[in-house]
Parts: sequence; C-alpha cells; structure tokens
Amino acid sequence: MSEIQQQAWLLSFLAQVCLAVVITRRQLPYPFFRAWLWASVIRTGILRVAGNTNETPYIAAYLVTEPILLALLAAVVMELFHQRASGLVMVGRTGTILFTVLVGVAAVVTALTFLSGSQAPREAALASIIALRRTALTLMLAFLAATLFFFYKFPAPGRLNLLIHHILLTVNIAGPVAAIIGIWFDPLHTHHYNTIALTCTSTSFLAWLVLLRRQGEREPALIGQDKAEAIERSAGELVDELRSAAKSARRPRD
Repeated sequence: MSEIQQQAWLLSFLAQVCLAVVITRRQLPYPFFRAWLWASVIRTGILRVAGNTNETPYIAAYLVTEPILLALLAAVVMELFHQRASGLVMVGRTGTILFTVLVGVAAVVTALTFLSGSQAPREAALASIIALRRTALTLMLAFLAATLFFFYKFPAPGRLNLLIHHILLTVNIAGPVAAIIGIWFDPLHTHHYNTIALTCTSTSFLAWLVLLRRQGEREPALIGQDKAEAIERSAGELVDELRSAAKSARRPRD
C-alpha cells in the first residue's frame, strides 16, 4: 500500500475500534451491527498476525473469515430494514423475500465460480470467495439504496438513528463497491480506487461514532392505521408495477 493508503487504512481501523467500543457502551439496539464491528476488528488483527498476503496462513484466515463477515453484514442489513419496516407487514415481507433472492444469487455466483475454475483447490476457493464478496456487496448496496429510496418516497415515522444508520451503512458499502467497479474497468489505477474505498469506510465509521447517540433512539409518535394502510397500498402498487415491467421485459418481441 502507498503511504496515503496506509494512513487511510489506519484511520479506518482506529475509527472502527472506537465505534465498536462506543456502540457497546451506549447499548444501542443493533446487536448484529455490534457483532459485525467486533468481528471486523478481530479479523483485522488475525490477518495482520498471519503475515504476507501471499502466504498460506493469511489466505487460510481470509477464506475462513470473509464469509463470516459477509454473513454478519447481511444480518446488519436485514436488522436495519426490519426496524425501519416495523409496523408495515407487507413491506417487511416483500423486502425479506427480495433479500433472500439476492442471497441466493450471490450463492449461485460463488458456486459457479468455484466449479468453473481450472485452478488448484486453494486458488479456486480464493476466486470463489472474492466473487462472493464482490457479488454480495454489490447486491447489498442495491438493496440498501432501493429501500432508502422507498422510505424517502413513502415516509413513515421512525427513530432518527435508523435514518442515520441506513445512510451511513449505504456509504460504507458504496466505497468498496465503487472500488470493485473501478478496478474492473481500470485495473491500472487500483490504488486510487482502494483509497476511495478506505475514505468511504473511514468517513462512515467516524460519522457513526459522532451521530449514533442514545437521544436518536427516542420513539416517534405511533403511525396511524390510515397512514400505515396507505403506505402498504403504495408499496403494493409499486411491487405490481415492477412485476408488470419484469413480465414485459421477458415477453418476446414481434
């Protein structure tokens, strides 16, 4: 890593450690988020001890810990979504089904990558985990962005921390996804895209540290039944429109 990347990585790691400690002390109601933070910190320590990135201990540690972190991050996304969709039964059910489909897509891509590779088992496993990371992060970002737009389009009362958490989690994942896309199209400037990813993660960790406070967990006034039914109807209409668009796209043209 360049000196700038090393500084950005150190800032991101220190901010993550501080955030994990503060979130634990503040006893905020995000257990999967707290578990993901601590697991990330522990994984970073393990990889630093494992040595060079090309050595077997490092690769083995990465292969074991990366799926665990991705699973915890997926749990963080669903934890956030279910809290934001609290009281909106159909919205919560639809979002859960959609996210389950996305998880299935990521699993299929990973399996195909592993089975289609002609490398040795270790290289094939590494390629499949990298494919899993790229696919999972991209799909989680799409889900977060779509649900962020939905709750903006159909607002319902919710805790301030949930909105902050949603925006910052989207930013946190957007950095690595931007790096993945940038490196895919422009591999000669990998270090630039990695710096962008580290900047996004550092910024989100610092913002979480400052903005997620106990005061933001105050419950707003309960949503009225009429308002909840209106949001559910709007969500149903949106789902029906998406289904119609999907059927039209699949219909063969004359």
